[in-house]
Amino acid sequence: MKKRTLLIFTGPPGSGKGSLSQLCVSKLGFKQVSTGNLCRQEIAKGTQTGEKIDFLIKSGKLVPDGLITQMVYDWFLEQLDDGALVILDGYPRTVRQAELFHKMILDGTFPFRVVVVQLALDDEAIVKRLSSRFVCQNKQCQAIYSANPDANMMPEKEGICDTCGGEVRRRKDDVPEVIRERLRIYHQHAHPLLDFYNRVGYRVFKLDADQPIKNMLHQFEQETDGLAL
Repeated sequence: MKKRTLLIFTGPPGSGKGSLSQLCVSKLGFKQVSTGNLCRQEIAKGTQTGEKIDFLIKSGKLVPDGLITQMVYDWFLEQLDDGALVILDGYPRTVRQAELFHKMILDGTFPFRVVVVQLALDDEAIVKRLSSRFVCQNKQCQAIYSANPDANMMPEKEGICDTCGGEVRRRKDDVPEVIRERLRIYHQHAHPLLDFYNRVGYRVFKLDADQPIKNMLHQFEQETDGLAL
C-alpha cells in the first residue's frame, strides 16, 4: 500500500499553526485535525471529560497523553476515508504521545509517511501575539483574528467573524501569566520531541513564524515542493 504523507505542525502556542493549517485547508485542499478544537468540542458537550479538559487548559496544563491520543485516533477512524492530505495541529505535544502515534504507523493502523513542520517564534513575540488574539466562538469555525495593528487581522465588522458571522472574542486563557506557563510546558517537551522525530526518521524542516501568514504559506509551499504531498 502506498503511504500517504502526514504533516505534523509543531511549534509554541501562538506561532501560527492553526492559521497556517486553515490556509492549507482553504487554498490547498488539505484536511486538519486540531487537538485544540477537539478539546473545545468535548468541553462544549458538557461531559465530565470535557470539564476536566476545560480545567486543565485554563490552568495552562496538558491534557493526559492517553486521552488526547484516543481523541485523535477516533478522528482518523471517522475522517480518513476521503483521501485528503492531513495536518496534525497541536499533536503530538509530548514524547509519549509521539510514541503512541508512531506505534499506530508501525503496526499499519495508519500507513503514513510523516513530515514535521516546525514553526519558530521567540517567547516575547508569542506573549504579545496571544494577548492580542481573538477567536470566533463558533466551534465549527474557530477563525483567528488579532487586535495587533501590525497584523492587520481584525474582522471587517467588530466582534463578528468574517467567515461565519459568529461572535469573536478573546479566549480566557490568552492572558500573559497563563501564556507564559504554557510556554514553559512547551519548552519542557519541545527538544525531546524533535529528538524523537529525528531518531525515528521523520523529515523535519523549519518555518519562520515571525512573518505575515501569507508569506509563511509561500515558504511552506517552497519547502514542501517535491515531497509528493
